[in-house]
Amino acid sequence: PISPPVVIGSSVIAASLDSQLYSFDKAIGNQRWRIKLDSVVEYAPAVQDPYIYVIDRTGEIVSLRDTGSAADAIVWRKQLGTTPSTAMNIRGDTLFAPGLDHVLYALHRLDNGQERWRFSAPQGLQLQYPAIGDQMIYVGDARLSALDIYSGTVIWEDSTVNGVAGPPVWGAAPRRGWV
Repeated sequence: PISPPVVIGSSVIAASLDSQLYSFDKAIGNQRWRIKLDSVVEYAPAVQDPYIYVIDRTGEIVSLRDTGSAADAIVWRKQLGTTPSTAMNIRGDTLFAPGLDHVLYALHRLDNGQERWRFSAPQGLQLQYPAIGDQMIYVGDARLSALDIYSGTVIWEDSTVNGVAGPPVWGAAPRRGWV
């Protein structure tokens, strides 16, 4: 595989250099199904039970439901219009897809990938994997930006770091009394 495999329910999902997406039974390893994609998937699939979302090198997003059969696994397909810069992230019913065009696309994952909003980041090296925390999404490119997760409105930006070299990370503060 070129992208990291993911486990969802009783399946292990893995993409391969042959532009196929495979589902294996996680207990015994039998292949359950495979689907031919338009191109290679480089990034880990995004998973929100019972759905799996992959984006290939051409920018095509495929929404799948692991039903045990390739014939009815695909829910929808959508061309993003750009090459992905990193893996996608999910919060609730929104799928966040970072593009090499320095745009973060917020798509309704349960409505055929309908666009909700988009954010054009100040151009740096490339748009990093978005971190999600509370009602904010944090993205890095030329600078770090914090956006409202529902509208894409910029809450704040900081250009102290000249070009964000890695993805931001969200970590919840520990509760009182925890060690």
